[in-house]
Amino acid sequence: MTREESRRGRVLEWSLNSLTVILAVSTVLILVGRFGLPVASSKRLLDKPQPGSPLSLEGIEWSTHPRTLVLGLSTGCEWCRRSASFHRNLASAQTVDTFRLIALFPEPVGEAEDYLHAFGIKVSELYQADLKKLGIAATPSVLLVDKSGLILSSWVGKLTPQEEVEVFRQLGNHRALDRAGIELEERALVESDASGISTIGAEELAQKLREGDVVPIIDIRPREDFAEGHIGGALNIPVDELEVRAVHEVPTEAEIIVFCSYSAPCQRTADRKGIPALCLPAQHLLKLKGFTQVKLLLDGLTELNRSGVAVHGKSPLAPCGGDF
Repeated sequence: MTREESRRGRVLEWSLNSLTVILAVSTVLILVGRFGLPVASSKRLLDKPQPGSPLSLEGIEWSTHPRTLVLGLSTGCEWCRRSASFHRNLASAQTVDTFRLIALFPEPVGEAEDYLHAFGIKVSELYQADLKKLGIAATPSVLLVDKSGLILSSWVGKLTPQEEVEVFRQLGNHRALDRAGIELEERALVESDASGISTIGAEELAQKLREGDVVPIIDIRPREDFAEGHIGGALNIPVDELEVRAVHEVPTEAEIIVFCSYSAPCQRTADRKGIPALCLPAQHLLKLKGFTQVKLLLDGLTELNRSGVAVHGKSPLAPCGGDF
């Protein structure tokens, strides 16, 4: 081997070693970006409690509820904070007949209480625990446990929208609306740029349809309400599925109309009953997903029918679309 060939061999070896180091560092950064707690190795980090394995927590009676959802959190975990809205939704959805929500923290209970209070997350029970001994290698973690204390499913890290939907599906619940979050979003929308809230009325929509305009209409109400009465040709994407489905079913560049059976009388009824309005948060969410031409339909089914818009369903002219 010549001196030049030897030099080239050393350069190639150095380059390969450097590439290996870069790939290793990149892998660690990706893992740390998704997961909260540092662990001994990437393999350990990707491990999570397996279905069928027991979760042994002293003092907890699993049999008192059909299911228990366990949150493994840490007050210093950035991705826990970024998942707070989802955890708050889970807390709002718990009932005696469905599931209870328990939070586990490695920090003292007092610090954990301050964390939960700051993010408005109301849990049934709160414990300080050694998460690693329980097999919880990273935070945030979500564990679904049956009444005998066996793990049914588990999720680790900041969940994707699809994973969040799957958690609620396994709980058998629709995602609870985060009223506090909705009100904040509505206020931010109105105060930041009122002109950015685009609306359309029954007469204008009827005129567009008469002229042959193809305008996607997304009905964000629950399926049962959609079945009772809906605009002809409307696409039903319930609000808790909007984030996942909209980008796959509607062109982002199209002008779209959001229908949630809004009308002034219905809104007043909703306010009296403490029911969150859905239209503004839905519009905001769609804009965040890349939809630039989103309009809110300001009239209910009765007014739409009077204006000549086709309305179909079992009882299409029910006040407020059958919602109240």
